[in-house]
Amino acid sequence: MSCIKLVNMRIEYLKYDVEVLRTLAESWLGEQATQEYGVKVDVDVIMAKLADAAKHDWTELIISWHGPIAVGVYAIFRAPSFFGEQQFALGLYWYVMPEFAGHGLRLLREAKKWAAANGCSHFMPCVSMLAGRMYNDAAKILKLDGYRKFESVYVIEV
Repeated sequence: MSCIKLVNMRIEYLKYDVEVLRTLAESWLGEQATQEYGVKVDVDVIMAKLADAAKHDWTELIISWHGPIAVGVYAIFRAPSFFGEQQFALGLYWYVMPEFAGHGLRLLREAKKWAAANGCSHFMPCVSMLAGRMYNDAAKILKLDGYRKFESVYVIEV
């Protein structure tokens, strides 16, 4: 049984130096299932996309820290709904290093608070099968926290 480390945990919002997330991106890359889906992943591209996203007021990068080390990240994006006048918050890039699994729920709840504080009517956390073993863990957390499955996405190489 693994020990969940919550001592010295803090949550912060990050807008500028996304390079502190490189270790997280590299850790995720070691756990992902991209080969199964034929998706090419490049940590430098992830870093560039996160840096670009962090510049906008419709995006927030929520970081979980253990002491001086970034151990979790959740990127949240505000977007207009195609169904009506409401705004949705989309949660992407949800990742926590395995030894700090307890930070995942805290990041999720912080992202939900951000969505409410930024005028969103709904929060839609996305959980990708690219996450490999983490997919099932994330799905369990979402169900236990009251989320309902809303949409399914399928992929094929073209």
